[in-house]
Amino acid sequence: MVLLRVLASSRDAATQPGAPIFPYINQSNQLLIVSLLMAMQTLVTGKVQYTDKTVLELRVDKHLGKLRSCDTLWLGYILTYDDGSSETRMVPNLCKQRDCDHEPCMELRMSAEYEKVKILISSFRRDQVSHVTLTFGKNQVLDKHTLTRMKRLVKLFFRQIQYTRTYKAVIVYELKRQPNGLYHCHCHIALERSPHLDVIVRKWNKINGEKTRVDVIYNTSKMALIRYFARRLAFAGVGVPIGDYVLSMKGRQLMNTYGISRREITRAMISAAELSSSLVGTRNNCTKKTLVSTLFLGTMPKARGETIPPPLSEWDDFC
Repeated sequence: MVLLRVLASSRDAATQPGAPIFPYINQSNQLLIVSLLMAMQTLVTGKVQYTDKTVLELRVDKHLGKLRSCDTLWLGYILTYDDGSSETRMVPNLCKQRDCDHEPCMELRMSAEYEKVKILISSFRRDQVSHVTLTFGKNQVLDKHTLTRMKRLVKLFFRQIQYTRTYKAVIVYELKRQPNGLYHCHCHIALERSPHLDVIVRKWNKINGEKTRVDVIYNTSKMALIRYFARRLAFAGVGVPIGDYVLSMKGRQLMNTYGISRREITRAMISAAELSSSLVGTRNNCTKKTLVSTLFLGTMPKARGETIPPPLSEWDDFC
């Protein structure tokens, strides 16, 4: 109880905006400490003094630290391959957070999401797919359960339409902020084969309990839809207030699948790897090397936007 009083008094002392909740404790450990305190107080007193708002403040502070440190360091590695060769590579420490608006970080996220979506949609047998957009009623205020409710309703929707046919789908959830501060919650679905528009509208409105907007575009190009989905995922948090992003989107999956087995995903990944290997061999006249080990050299300070890494001779001062 004495420990609880000391830490609680430290919490009360940090009243000015931006001040750490526990000023004498490392900020990266504060979230864990608050969670432990909540559990201890529940056991001892049966009451919890630290609310979800306190935990959210800690999560926001920690997330801000990641955004500020994005692209501020060079990371050095020595890569060793199976043929005995090695190379030194220097890369920036990009944060990869979906709400980071730093251009190099956005490009990296776009490339990564593109490859993920491409593997999933490539498992469809048809070259042309259907693009279905489902909305979730009126614009709303976000909370930590918004995405969970959206996924539950979409799951119910597929259960309703699967009686006549087994469908394969890739689903991307989007929370789009409006000028009035509310969010337009909707999802984009890539379907290998789509039900008739009337069936979709009838089933979806029944699940929502009200009339909602439904859009269907048949015979959409796979590659165009892959790029569209990748942008929705990579830039999901850009322009969203950090509190709303941390509360409802950070660390949450914004994409899932329906009707696609692990075997089909594995087969698509193998096909992509074989295609990449054949392209490397024909275009560059070389064989594909396998990475055996990675040795971390250390870090060096970096100016944001700097594209040319420092010479290797300067690493001795920092490693």
